[in-house]
Amino acid sequence: MATCTELATQMNGLQKQLATLQKEQDNPEQACIDQGLTGDACIQYIKSLGGQIAAVKTEIAGVQQQQTDRGCLSPPADISLLQLARSLGVKMVSGIARTLG
Repeated sequence: MATCTELATQMNGLQKQLATLQKEQDNPEQACIDQGLTGDACIQYIKSLGGQIAAVKTEIAGVQQQQTDRGCLSPPADISLLQLARSLGVKMVSGIARTLG
């Protein structure tokens, strides 16, 4: 099973791939020029983008589910309110916070 770091790396790559495909879909003429395609080959390529985008979105959803299942998207469980307050320079006195000065 992949680690949270590996899943984050995979998600980053998928998001970049999706952005590229969506950019090509938004500007099909430039996409064909970039791919060196003309005529029917260009048309077929543009038609295929919708399926490619759907496939990447499905992969993204799968990685998001893995991240959720592993707890990668939740805040660290070991940080308490008191630890957070101390890290921010706040002192807890009788349940009331005051800024250390």
